[in-house]
Amino acid sequence: MRVNLVVLFFSFLLFSCSKETAIQEGKVVPELSFKYINGEVIRLHELRGKVVLIEFWATWCEACREAVPDLVEIYKNNRDKGLVMIAVSVDEGGDYVRRVRDFVNEYNITYPVAVDGMSLSKKFGVYTIPSIFIINKEGILVRKYPGYFPDFARKIDKEIKGLL
Repeated sequence: MRVNLVVLFFSFLLFSCSKETAIQEGKVVPELSFKYINGEVIRLHELRGKVVLIEFWATWCEACREAVPDLVEIYKNNRDKGLVMIAVSVDEGGDYVRRVRDFVNEYNITYPVAVDGMSLSKKFGVYTIPSIFIINKEGILVRKYPGYFPDFARKIDKEIKGLL
């Protein structure tokens, strides 16, 4: 019951986001900060010159769990070529950081994971998770991929390789 309420609340927050205020494809992404689970903070402008993949996800999301192996593989194959990946958890609640750390360990996630993602998800106009956002070397949002879908990994990997 609690999980259903959390999903319902999260869906309401996501759908209440205005498209006019969300970051749009073809536009420079404004300055944003990401707080990693280890406490480190990274600012998006520090990543200029690299291709950035941002994934919004949650520990309770089954599709997010299914996407992890594909994302780990994409990161492994492209990080040395200039890909930066940030998985932004939208989990909330008293022990959310522990839940996120446990998830990262259980799924052997090798790319950086950030928390406190609800406000960031609104800025990106996230309405479903997982959602992937790809930013080019100039800081422009070039593609949004809402949800987990057939051929997910191939399409995202191809998009990234074309930008690297």
